[in-house]
Formats: sequence, structure tokens, C-alpha cells
Amino acid sequence: MTLCWKCNAEVDAVTSPRCAACKALQPLPLGVGHFAVLGLPQSFAVTTEALETAFRARSSQVHPDRFARAEAKRATRPKPCSFPPGM
Repeated sequence: MTLCWKCNAEVDAVTSPRCAACKALQPLPLGVGHFAVLGLPQSFAVTTEALETAFRARSSQVHPDRFARAEAKRATRPKPCSFPPGM
């Protein structure tokens, strides 16, 4: 659990990309893998269909068009690394 950058409420940015209290989009914690973000097991056995379904569901939650009018604070906030260390 981390704190929301906007309202300081507790959030789990891995399972939910937005704060439940203020709906602000949250940056991912460093070191979180892509499988965890998509809610999939880290395995070569993941089907293409499961991967596409999980990707589309998550991308619909965080697509830039949903946040076109984001506050200036969020627009200037540095973006975290998109790949975990060692990838």
C-alpha cells in the first residue's frame, strides 16, 4: 500500500490504478512487473487471449484520453520507470 499523491488516502496502485477516494491516477510502484499489473501469473502458459483481455481492461482504465484535463500538478509530475529493474 502507498499513499495517494493527491489526497494521501491509502491505495494499492498495482491492483487499482486510481485512488478510490479522489479518483486520481496513481503511478506504479518501482519494481512491479507487467504480469502483476495485468493480474496474470508470471508464466509462459498465459494465453494470448488472456493477455489481450487483461491488457485491454487495464488500458481502458488508464488511457490518456480519460485524463486529458488532468491538473497541472499531475501533468508535471515525473513518470516512474515503466520497466522493473533488471528487465
